Amino acid sequence: MAKASTLAETLAKELQCGFCSQQYKEPRVLPCLHSFCKSCLEEMLSKQGIGWKVGCPWCRASVEVSC
Repeated sequence: MAKASTLAETLAKELQCGFCSQQYKEPRVLPCLHSFCKSCLEEMLSKQGIGWKVGCPWCRASVEVSC
């Protein structure tokens, strides 16, 4: 049974947004292949104020997004 719970915990972590740490809501994948919720990307865009470009919080790549 320990392996099943470990697998479930690992899977749950894989389904979490790297910005809000919640389960993805309308997930979006950036060109750098990191994933975030749509609302989190919109929040990043509004804070950074650079049009449709955002700096990925994980790898710092400047990527163009279309929510």
